[in-house]
Amino acid sequence: MQLVISGGVRNGELVLSPLTFAESPISDLTLSDSSLWFVWGGDAPFHGGKMRFIAEGTNIARLSLFMDPGEDEEIFAHNKGLRGLPPRIQLHREGTVGSQDQLRDPADDWKPLATVWLINEAEVQYRFDHGVYADYATLLNSGQLERTGGHNWTIVPVNLQSKSEPLPGYVIRLDLSPHSYKMSIVGKTSANCTFGLFSNETGVVERKEVGCPAE
Repeated sequence: MQLVISGGVRNGELVLSPLTFAESPISDLTLSDSSLWFVWGGDAPFHGGKMRFIAEGTNIARLSLFMDPGEDEEIFAHNKGLRGLPPRIQLHREGTVGSQDQLRDPADDWKPLATVWLINEAEVQYRFDHGVYADYATLLNSGQLERTGGHNWTIVPVNLQSKSEPLPGYVIRLDLSPHSYKMSIVGKTSANCTFGLFSNETGVVERKEVGCPAE
């Protein structure tokens, strides 16, 4: 498992990438809440510790590093550009494209993208427990969205008390079939041209213009 990493910032998100092909030791593998937990030996600037492998779909996952109290301040003191940003390593299945790294645009609102990640992760965890995917109301009423959002480094931009308008300014749609789902989050606007984020059970997210005239 390759975990020799360096930190950088891309459009406000901390991005960690391999530096070498050296191996970092891991231990204490456990499976809990549809996630794989393990202890990592560590590479600079981080000192190792507990990590969590979280599935966001059949093709997309992430690694999250849980730092000890005070460790983040020590790291950020020597890497000021990383301050306040969570260590999150985006992964995708070999042979597939993980498009998340190309999605961020400084002019775009971060909330729809964070919502896509939240719902995809909640869908994986709900299916792990129940064997099926769920519509938005079920994810909300079952408490799955709240449980998913309670995990470290998960941002919850949606209103967990609202079914009709959980993300003001956007329309969230989930279409289910027996073993899959399609999700869209499209901006509301008085203009004809807007953008939307589209995803499904693979976890891959695409950004598309909606209602815009062809060039």
